[in-house]
Amino acid sequence: MDEKTVIVGTKSFGVYIKAVMTKIEKDKEVTIKTRGKHISSAVSIAEYLVRTKNLQFGDIKISSEKFTGEDKKERTVPEISITIKTKEEVK
Repeated sequence: MDEKTVIVGTKSFGVYIKAVMTKIEKDKEVTIKTRGKHISSAVSIAEYLVRTKNLQFGDIKISSEKFTGEDKKERTVPEISITIKTKEEVK
């Protein structure tokens, strides 16, 4: 995992907020990534940070990945990558 990336999963909202804020103080840019059912959490975290922490959105990428599950069925899972930057870094 890249040092500038936070992967959103099943932990509480506050854990991800703290992780992003810790990384953004050092790097001035952080990417929040997730897929599947956690996408809404990642969007909520990004929106909260932009509204309350004087940050701004950078790139937002949406894609999907195909994989075969244990039951041998092929599935397509959506993915999202949201970049958050300090306002000084946005051009």
